[in-house]
Amino acid sequence: MSATSKPDMLKSLPLREGKLTIRALRRGDLDILAKWPGYPFPYESFNLSFGKLGPEERDRSFQSREDDPNKITLVIDHERQKAVGYLSLKEIDWDKREVGNTGFRIIPSWCDRGLGTQIIRKVVGWCFSCGIKKLRFDVAASNERAIRCYEKAGFVKTKKFWKDDKKLKEVDINLPKYDFLRPHVKLDGKTPQLSFWWMELKKE
Repeated sequence: MSATSKPDMLKSLPLREGKLTIRALRRGDLDILAKWPGYPFPYESFNLSFGKLGPEERDRSFQSREDDPNKITLVIDHERQKAVGYLSLKEIDWDKREVGNTGFRIIPSWCDRGLGTQIIRKVVGWCFSCGIKKLRFDVAASNERAIRCYEKAGFVKTKKFWKDDKKLKEVDINLPKYDFLRPHVKLDGKTPQLSFWWMELKKE
């Protein structure tokens, strides 16, 4: 199949991978995602924002995803639990057949089970079968767990860049618990910055 639009790709869902089902986001999924527990240190900054939204705001959030022709949002169900994963293909360029960025989360209680690599490989294969030629992730350089996951799925680091991170103003970066983070932070401007990698995978 050579997909030329979001509706084209959605027609080929759901995907099956062992005990997992990968499907398009539904409105009720936001209510489930909103109840996810928070990630433990040092992953708190990756908490999904849906829990901070009221029902009407979730309605609007869902509709904005539905209406965006260049974004596809997926939810991953396990046979024992719904919505154990969330993956968003963003900034899709249909002419170039490229996914400009990708957002991915696994419910905290299901992390470190190997699901991340399994899911990403399946989604990448699906994208390639639909005619997509390249996918990208931006990932914090300090997030070694995510980097390992993406590398196992075939992604490679291509370019480092910096993002403003106002939350860094609220922490004492010199505390020992932030030893892992300190090499990836710049404090020489008005707003602290955190280093990121672009990671890419191209169809051979």
